Amino acid sequence: MKALSSPESPRKRTMRRVSKPLMEKRRRERINHSLETLRLLMLDNTHNEKLNNPKVEKAEILESVVDFLKTETEVGKGHRAAEESPIRGEETGLCAPDDQLP
Repeated sequence: MKALSSPESPRKRTMRRVSKPLMEKRRRERINHSLETLRLLMLDNTHNEKLNNPKVEKAEILESVVDFLKTETEVGKGHRAAEESPIRGEETGLCAPDDQLP
């Protein structure tokens, strides 16, 4: 026996067609808004003159963010490695313990 289902009305099909372009427009607006936010954040943090132009290419913004994150990650790893003791739980020998200070 076949399941009963109501056929879609022509109006519902038309509404769905209208909503897809509207959804796509909203998606593009969100992407563009986020890219503009990234551009402004990168401009503040890197002073990259290319980012001064509000019409800069989207690819340029994304490349700038990727370069910035790679640099920050490398700096962060170097900073963390310098802070860590060579052997866990042992003194590094770089400074005197508190009880040996005058």
